[in-house]
Amino acid sequence: MGLPVELKIERKRILMVGGGGVAERRLSKLLEFNPPLLRIVAGKVSEHIKGMAREFENIEIVERNFRAEDLVGMDVVFIATEDHELNNRITQMAKEKGILVNVADDPNLSDFFVSASLRKGKLFIAVSSGGSAPSVSAALKDLIQQRLPLEEVSRALEFISEMRREFIEKGYPPRKEVISTLSRDLVRRAISGNKKGIYLLGLSHRTSPLPVREKALLVLSALGEELAEAVLLSTCNRVELYFSTESPEEAFRQLPDDLKASLYFKVNAEAFKHLALVAAGCESLALGETQIAGQVKRAYEEARNAGKVDKLLSRFFEQALKASKEIRNRTGIQCLSISIPALAVKFARKELGVLSRRAIGVLGTGEVAQLLLKYLDRNGVYLIGRSWQKLSSLSRKYSAVPVGIHKLGEVLRTLDLLFVATTSPRPLLEKKHLESATREKLLIIDLSVPRSVEEEVRALPNVAVTFVDDLEAEAARNRKMKEERLKGAEAIARVAAEEFRRWYDGLEAEEVVIALLNELDRVPAETLLKRAIERLKADPALAGAFRKALGI
Repeated sequence: MGLPVELKIERKRILMVGGGGVAERRLSKLLEFNPPLLRIVAGKVSEHIKGMAREFENIEIVERNFRAEDLVGMDVVFIATEDHELNNRITQMAKEKGILVNVADDPNLSDFFVSASLRKGKLFIAVSSGGSAPSVSAALKDLIQQRLPLEEVSRALEFISEMRREFIEKGYPPRKEVISTLSRDLVRRAISGNKKGIYLLGLSHRTSPLPVREKALLVLSALGEELAEAVLLSTCNRVELYFSTESPEEAFRQLPDDLKASLYFKVNAEAFKHLALVAAGCESLALGETQIAGQVKRAYEEARNAGKVDKLLSRFFEQALKASKEIRNRTGIQCLSISIPALAVKFARKELGVLSRRAIGVLGTGEVAQLLLKYLDRNGVYLIGRSWQKLSSLSRKYSAVPVGIHKLGEVLRTLDLLFVATTSPRPLLEKKHLESATREKLLIIDLSVPRSVEEEVRALPNVAVTFVDDLEAEAARNRKMKEERLKGAEAIARVAAEEFRRWYDGLEAEEVVIALLNELDRVPAETLLKRAIERLKADPALAGAFRKALGI
């Protein structure tokens, strides 16, 4: 056996020695690829080949016995004679000249074999027995042609070819993983009749910087609105869109180039495993953080309440959240957790020393802001926000000082440290707001996504700004302590993903059973049985499946 390759015949000058039935079949195949020259040399050439020569200009007939000079200028030689001595002699001369040789019915002399093949658009499928049993190859080719939906596979190939060319031309780093995953899924759907799947498009702190994730939030949010079933997960570390569809191709087409260069793409069980690990805190900047599970659950519930969750996505999220809980219970990974707000407070202490001597503000009243107040664990922190009712409630709970956002400029002049944790779609703190700050130095830690502090603020000499991504070094030190627990989490997620895969694979059978039960209510069982028998007679594969199921 040799290495399977596809030889571009359209660029080769070909010599065919022999003019009978075998030569006819070879010639018909070769003409599909339109080589520049097809020279047939034989003492007797069939009328059928002569007819083809009249139809095709690239066929040249030399009706005489083979001569050595016939090899001059040739790239490939096909030998189709029954004279074994002549076949050996031509093969020897061709190989001395470095010309590839194929000898009909003699694999030992051949440099390559002509596979049984079929083509549909850009799709080319070849079946080979290494020249030992061409009839078996032909039979298998016919079976593939009968059983595979080649039109659908061909259309899938067109899209993959387009995506691959774009990824390669533009040098997108994740091209191998994305194209491989997309290819397997497109072929699966083509064969199974476009069964709906669950897809994940995402970007995280590991694949892209914060500005790219900010843009991704806008793009994936808009895309999620267009899709019938979708859940958008947005945290300070990641932006991910989970969606259920029969055709994910359109989602790819709508992504801008800079997102394609950073995204990760997962399907069904792999997407499930990823979500289980995300919800358990295993993919977070601060490994093992507990807040992420609540964020995943809220994202799911918001989408469900908006009517954006079907049966598939519902099962997907419910089981993934269940798996994430099992991961935390069995590995205890959250016990070593240092959340993003905790990391931010730790970083502030490292930069400023004892915080009890500092004037501190927290801009925002959401979950992250409340965690900051909890980890600061001190009285007198300025809590800045829009809703006076919420400010008053939280200030009583954490012994903070409520400040309306309209007084932000005033309070900035008194602060040494400002934590920012808002959900504002645009920056709340711009360079012009801080140029008049009179403090000797102000440290701002912005945990918002998108950022609430303008990048240009870093240019101010008396202001230092830290964004979420800047905490990566601190998070990396904690990650080392948790490697073993992470391995255990991976194993649990993998088992849960396999269970989901089995459920997903059984969906089609489940739908058939439900339909059958419904039919039994309105159609007599005897009629259904007769239909089934007729179908079994027409489909040997189905008959085999029933034989196996019934043990007969």
